[in-house]
Amino acid sequence: TASSTANTVSLAITWLTGDFFQRKKLFLTSVSIWIMCSLLSVLLGSHSFLIFVSFRSLSSSATAVLGVLAPVMLAEIFEDRALGIALMCASASDFLSTTVTGIFSSWILGSGFPWQSGLIAGPLMAIIPAFGILCSSLIFRKANICAQKWTIGRSFINAFGIFSIKSYTLLIIGMALGMFNFNSMMFWSPTMILNAWTAYPDSFVGLSYTAVMSLNSLAQMVGSLIGLPSFLWFAQ
Repeated sequence: TASSTANTVSLAITWLTGDFFQRKKLFLTSVSIWIMCSLLSVLLGSHSFLIFVSFRSLSSSATAVLGVLAPVMLAEIFEDRALGIALMCASASDFLSTTVTGIFSSWILGSGFPWQSGLIAGPLMAIIPAFGILCSSLIFRKANICAQKWTIGRSFINAFGIFSIKSYTLLIIGMALGMFNFNSMMFWSPTMILNAWTAYPDSFVGLSYTAVMSLNSLAQMVGSLIGLPSFLWFAQ
């Protein structure tokens, strides 16, 4: 709940003020906040749940901003079919990281390692590419700072100019319901599988919990890798 609230606030701020900042600076700032807050949540929040939740919420809000910036920055670099392929590869990387995260987390749970181990791997590994982006001046084109005043009303008018009001409303409702289903599945699925594996181990033909989660994650990844190119082909 705290993360969802922080995400909503950060997205609203980005919506209203994002055009006044260069994309690269905003991207690197979000990455830095995510890395710093993720590490602080483990270091300072190991004995205080409130501190842990607070820092994790801030790191989650930074990742929400990254999720908005990534497609925009890709659109500044690529065009036409190349843009579709770039967006498909970005989505595939998200599914791949989710798969690796599920396997890694289940391995930590089954091996008896401290729970903090699953929270520091991602931020630590992100330091290297973030440093590379910081040192490079050729990866992203410099975005001009928008001098026009943007308001909530103007943003809605621009959005309705792309679609009709009816189609835009249905699109938002469909995305909301889809994310509700996706987040619910991601939240409850590992717990349900763990409970079933603990209560009825014979049903899993002797497989360990790590193996069960790995097979489940791989099946989801294969379905995504098949569906993404098919969707791209259909859209084009």
